[in-house]
Amino acid sequence: MKAAELELAGLKLFADCSPAEVELALDRFDGRVRKVAKGEVVIHAGEPAKSAMLVLEEILNLFDPVAGGQILIRTFERGDFLGMSLAHVVLDELYLCTVVAGAPARLLVLNAAKIRGAWYEPGFKRFFGNIIECYVDYVRFSRSKLAMLNFRDAEDRILHYLRERAERCGSDEIQVPFATTELMAEYLGITRTSLSRSIGELESQGRLRHLGHGRFVVVR
Repeated sequence: MKAAELELAGLKLFADCSPAEVELALDRFDGRVRKVAKGEVVIHAGEPAKSAMLVLEEILNLFDPVAGGQILIRTFERGDFLGMSLAHVVLDELYLCTVVAGAPARLLVLNAAKIRGAWYEPGFKRFFGNIIECYVDYVRFSRSKLAMLNFRDAEDRILHYLRERAERCGSDEIQVPFATTELMAEYLGITRTSLSRSIGELESQGRLRHLGHGRFVVVR
């Protein structure tokens, strides 16, 4: 597999890695591309945690099993890394969450056991440094999600989420990664009715503009 064919430039997992280092990692960790259809289950909760994955294209949704169903807790987009432990939560090498493709997606799949076994091998210093940075991003995400859920009002949750996303994207006009309003409401921990009503209220206050189809402008 040739790294150039995967368009890995600019993705955090391979940041500052030379082409030779990327090729070495892909070979050592059995790198392969997996294409998944919308709605396809990529990871089943409870199955052995054999793979780490890098999203090359489109969106994955991570669901936490709960009594009687499941709840959306995170979306993964291009460049996001589903690591062996923190990123999709593994305990005793079993996946605790379910990951589903939110759209037709491409993934770079790596052998998790081989990654775990190569920490002290030469040639992977930048690669493992980047994995640590991916985990740091996951911690930042977790703190931001917790801060959002600490808000009692739906309007505050919506604004917190959209402002954080605008800051990451570097633009006040953003596209949210949810295929439906139900998923966005689920992610925010509110009802669909509350989401629609609160967006309308924020627009009337001049704090937000909803452009439709998941596009928003955050008014500063």
